[in-house]
Amino acid sequence: MGWEYFQGSCYLFTNHYKTWPDNVKYCRDLGGDLLKVTSEEENNFVRRIGKTWWLALRRDAIHKDIFKWNDGSLPYLTFWAPNEPNNYMNQEECVESLDSGIWDDESCHSNRFMACEKGTHTLMNSHF
Repeated sequence: MGWEYFQGSCYLFTNHYKTWPDNVKYCRDLGGDLLKVTSEEENNFVRRIGKTWWLALRRDAIHKDIFKWNDGSLPYLTFWAPNEPNNYMNQEECVESLDSGIWDDESCHSNRFMACEKGTHTLMNSHF
């Protein structure tokens, strides 16, 4: 799969299956980050592939009831599954987007498919 353009960003959906930290490193090595879903249209675009992806969203290290995007911003729109986030067994720090498009908190050490996003401003110095 190659990079795909959608609403001002480019996305790379892979068949690689890694932990959240490994996925972050992979995407940053490519000049991007994990997926930052900020609209219903973008959520639908991501879920159309039919896989479970890591998002660039994680629990705050101090305030465990707050989630922040990797860039430090707070989500203003979320797609949590019913009864989520639940921080099951106090071990769910990261967020996945399920194949249905709903979100779930999950252990960062679980393996999920790798998907990256980068804004068009970063594309000037990289290749698709």
